[in-house]
Amino acid sequence: MRRQLFAAAVVLVALSGAAGAKEQELNGVVIDVPRGWKVERGEAGSLLLQQEFPETDDEERGAALIQLVAPRAVEGTLLQGVATMVGAIPELAEEDTTTEGEGVTSNGYDMVVQYRCCGRVQDIQASLTTVAVGDSGKQAFLQLLTMNLHDEREDEVDAEFAKMVRTMRLKEEDAPFAVASREGDGGLEGAYTFLRTGLMPNVFGGMDFTADSEVVVFDPSGLFSDTIPAGDMSDFCAEHPEDCGTYRVSGGGFWGGQRQIELRRVADAFGRFEVETMPLEIGKDSLTIGEDVHAKVPPFPADTKFDGEWRYFFASSGMSASGSGSIAVERFLRLRPDGTYQRDGFVGASSSMDTGGGTNGVTTSNQRPSTAGRYRVEGYKLILAGDDGSEEVMSIFAPDKGSDELLVIDGSNYLKQD
Repeated sequence: MRRQLFAAAVVLVALSGAAGAKEQELNGVVIDVPRGWKVERGEAGSLLLQQEFPETDDEERGAALIQLVAPRAVEGTLLQGVATMVGAIPELAEEDTTTEGEGVTSNGYDMVVQYRCCGRVQDIQASLTTVAVGDSGKQAFLQLLTMNLHDEREDEVDAEFAKMVRTMRLKEEDAPFAVASREGDGGLEGAYTFLRTGLMPNVFGGMDFTADSEVVVFDPSGLFSDTIPAGDMSDFCAEHPEDCGTYRVSGGGFWGGQRQIELRRVADAFGRFEVETMPLEIGKDSLTIGEDVHAKVPPFPADTKFDGEWRYFFASSGMSASGSGSIAVERFLRLRPDGTYQRDGFVGASSSMDTGGGTNGVTTSNQRPSTAGRYRVEGYKLILAGDDGSEEVMSIFAPDKGSDELLVIDGSNYLKQD
């Protein structure tokens, strides 16, 4: 692999080529390029893409450059190829890897992702994202270099680069990224919940105790989701791949040995799947995955009505050497047997900082306006139709079978008030 990567990328020069290019091919590797990128063929058979951003009152002049490298023959491992790609820009090669991960693509290729941030190339702030995809017979590398990009500009470029990675096809029979089951996947059905507790650092420097009723929904097709879909599972996963994955059950029975489940979860915006295989025990109303027992959650009947008030509360606080801070969120949802609802809430925050000459403090709060209307329940969905004509669809389930003392609504725990 030639080390010609971004040879001219340290200065903001325009590359020739047509804007608005769509499908681009290099040595049999195809990517879909969004509109707005200028395209140029590199001397060593690489594909160069560039987009410039003008200077504004709020932003410096910036640029983004992408290079696709598709060797005609495999020259080493994916990690070795990534090292070569990164080494072509010594200033960023010296930076520590901020984010990295390995996994597989939806086409079954191995995948490596590395991100390096906040270096300087010829006194220009820059970051580097490198993605490698391939197997023993074919490899491709896509690398993004951004210079002086921040906030919305950076988010836009990152999203378009991730989209290019998801559309990369190494062979003619490959398809763009999709969360789709494979032959042999499936075998389970229903929604299951598991209570996970722990301690988590917060933004104030303290620790918060968490207790989350996590949910996983298995579709017989081989798809699963970490949230309850509002409709068809395949449609939901097409729109929200970050919440989905595929699963496969193997083993079990007299000759099958230990039953296992393989979970392939979407790990990032590049379409990288992380694969985890764990022991599986199937009970009448439960699944034991690894050491965690997941209880089956039945859907609510369509005519379900509630009677009571449920409260969600969250608080977080902490102290550091220079100050302290806290935040509190409270929500109330009242559901009546006549099909009406009312909800309101409150959020408050405070912070203080020692400036050396004294302590400065800020306190703020906001009362959520009360809203009302009618509600209905359809399986795992709670539909709130407001008196103002609005409609909101949220997920809902009761972790404790036969009890409504705790309702999990859109992933938040609501406790019934006496």
